[in-house]
Amino acid sequence: MSKILSFFSKLKILVILFITILIFNFFIFPYSINYCNSSLCNKTRIRSLDTSFVYSSKEIISYIQSKSYSQRKCIAILHLTIDTIYPIIYTIFLLSLLYLITNKIKLPDKLKNVSYIFPFIIIISDYIENLLIVVLLSCIKEKISNSNILLAKILPFITTIKWIFAGMTILMILGTILIFWFKKNRTMQ
Repeated sequence: MSKILSFFSKLKILVILFITILIFNFFIFPYSINYCNSSLCNKTRIRSLDTSFVYSSKEIISYIQSKSYSQRKCIAILHLTIDTIYPIIYTIFLLSLLYLITNKIKLPDKLKNVSYIFPFIIIISDYIENLLIVVLLSCIKEKISNSNILLAKILPFITTIKWIFAGMTILMILGTILIFWFKKNRTMQ
């Protein structure tokens, strides 16, 4: 794994990955959501559940029930395509960045290995979240079964896990950059 991370942790590749993440966030996702909001689908505006930090199972059921068939289909396709590719890109970026900075400050291997777990928890949570959203989109319209209610109760928990680990990963990256900066400045004096 270290050979792969070594390759991706080159500055040029990290910049390409970062630009790709920006393109997804500022162009691909907004365009896709706008498409699902177009007159082809319905006039009810949609938002993405997985970009929300906190929501309840009642909000999920209400959200899905308010969507037309075309909107639910469009949202499901987004989660099965674009939101399947995006997590791979951000996971490679986060792992490579962690690899680069943890090697620069020479963190012990145990700490490095623990830091590498976080992006995997994020991507696994993201994929479970996408799967649950797609299942709920295909199941809920008018009749709400007990299994749908259970899935709707699990979904916010998975989303929260994803965002907690994303925040912790960002804090870890910023923390290791600060450690590197302080070590570098201390040796220069």
